[in-house]
Amino acid sequence: MTFEDHLPGLIVVSYALMALCLWGRSKLRAKLPPPSADEDAGESQVPTPAPGSIGPEAGAGATRTGARALAWGAAVLGTGTTVTWLYAALDLSGIVVLLAVLLGLVLFGLMLGLALQSESATSKLFGVLGAAVVLADFWFLMLAPLLHLLGLTRDIALHVTSVFESRNRLGAGQATTVQGSYELDGAEHQADVWWLALGGAPEEGETVAAGLSPAWPHQIIGETSEAWLLLGIGAGTAVLYGCVFFGVVSGTRRFRTRRNTPAEQGTGR
Repeated sequence: MTFEDHLPGLIVVSYALMALCLWGRSKLRAKLPPPSADEDAGESQVPTPAPGSIGPEAGAGATRTGARALAWGAAVLGTGTTVTWLYAALDLSGIVVLLAVLLGLVLFGLMLGLALQSESATSKLFGVLGAAVVLADFWFLMLAPLLHLLGLTRDIALHVTSVFESRNRLGAGQATTVQGSYELDGAEHQADVWWLALGGAPEEGETVAAGLSPAWPHQIIGETSEAWLLLGIGAGTAVLYGCVFFGVVSGTRRFRTRRNTPAEQGTGR
């Protein structure tokens, strides 16, 4: 029997062990003494045990260590089992897309949680907008280029039917849009591609090799130079908004501190 034949049983056993670790962790945490009133107020005072005796703090420390070990064991088992399952069920590009979705959701949740914990309405607003900007920036500007550079896009032959070039009023910039068709899985698809490759746009009637991202909105990457350019734009957008966000948060915090300082000094007098 092959590894794939044993995989369903291994998955069940691994998840059962993970559940057992989590159950043991909950039992150990239930044995921990409840925090005192001083600890709740942030004034934890650890009593000094008598010489030669082992106080309850040592036992509580061992219990906490065991609970942490079980939590880490459950995390390792769950992560390893899930990745193995995905590797057997999906190809590498599907795993990367799924992990990108999970990473984006985690980052969005962390940024949203940090923003909502702030006391300033301005920080909350910029935090929520920042979480949305980072999520959209990663998904629409950085994911497809990353997949292309990793060799995980689907190879297609794009038959160019028309090419449109436009310049701004100052004549300093040029945008190229390529329209064409390609065949994938026995079906023909139409595409409008914003062509950013440094090698120039293809000619009408030409067939060029390109990469199709497996993740929605299924962007088409013409060349490696285009992938690097999109990555640079995405990273620059994230850094720029991060500087704006932290500048606003820092300025708001300083303003609140300066506004509250005279009142505190007047109260102290």
